[in-house]
Amino acid sequence: MKVEAPRLSTAESGGIRLEARVGDFDLWYELPVGFEPRQCGEFLACAGLLPAMQRDEALILPADWPLDPIFLANLDLVQEYLLGHQAELGARFHRVKVEAAVSDRAPATAPGAMAFFSGGVDGSYTALTNRERISVLMLLRGIDMQLENEELWQAAVDGGRAVADSWGLPFVTLATNIRFLGYHNGLKWSRTFQGAGLVSVGHLVPHQQVLIAASHALERMTGFASSPDLDKLWSSRGTVFEHDGAVRRTAKIKALAGDRVVLERLRVCWHDSGYNCCRCEKCVRTMIALRLLGAPMPSFPEPLDLGLINTLGTDQGGRLDYIEELDDLEREHPDPEVRQALDKLLAAERRRSSLRRLDRLTGGVLSAIRRRMRG
Repeated sequence: MKVEAPRLSTAESGGIRLEARVGDFDLWYELPVGFEPRQCGEFLACAGLLPAMQRDEALILPADWPLDPIFLANLDLVQEYLLGHQAELGARFHRVKVEAAVSDRAPATAPGAMAFFSGGVDGSYTALTNRERISVLMLLRGIDMQLENEELWQAAVDGGRAVADSWGLPFVTLATNIRFLGYHNGLKWSRTFQGAGLVSVGHLVPHQQVLIAASHALERMTGFASSPDLDKLWSSRGTVFEHDGAVRRTAKIKALAGDRVVLERLRVCWHDSGYNCCRCEKCVRTMIALRLLGAPMPSFPEPLDLGLINTLGTDQGGRLDYIEELDDLEREHPDPEVRQALDKLLAAERRRSSLRRLDRLTGGVLSAIRRRMRG
């Protein structure tokens, strides 16, 4: 897979726009105003490695965008990790050759730590607990939010800036279509390509440290696209990547519950139809946690409807660990109505678990019956 040398121009925002052909995909980034890209190829390697491994093609990088030698050596470790976790990552990878020039100069980096910040629970927790070393928060358009919804994007920018200002931290935005590079090559974002996409941005606007907020608690984390074991392997001599905050989501919400500005601007919804829809799985489980903690919910325009708790079910795309976290939190902060709703949900999960075990024992007979009934 050949990566062409980036073309630089001025974006409408006034920042620099970089465009590069990665295989048969046109990748682009629009940098924050005042950020100058280094002519180093680490960000291109991060973007192209997984697609190249998926397609079993050598990754060929432009000679005038060289790689840091430590980073180049670390790519062998990245490939080893990916090859060892293919089943969890939902991909079929091959070890590939990386053809690149090597830089003889240590990469220049900005001091301090940059943290990716979407205004959600994970990013807010990482920012809150690392304020002393963070030098800038970055909101990503095209990753944290889709590219088309201008009104929602502006609301997210306003919210992120308000939170950053309350902590005395600089706040910038960057736009990119790198998420769609993964989709173009059959790589799902959260399961497979998230880590590579984020570290690509991190190398493009490098700081001494880059903090990637964890989405899952450490005890539940195996083979994810972004994890403590993988993220650090993308580091170079100048930039160290750190997977931060691998604790329970309910513990993060508890830490944030006393920050009025965070709660006023908290945005967790993955639907692009509004700031928080109050109906999707992420909204419902966050609102349940806030209710149990007795915290206000000013960023959620509708009251919590416990009748929507089934959206948390694994049959709806939810995760059992998040349900169990809420179960434990309710036992710490009893709420009869929430308890009744959780007990019904957990009973349904036990039935689903039993059926899945039976399906495995019968060689998939139940799944085959369900497919015939749907067809």
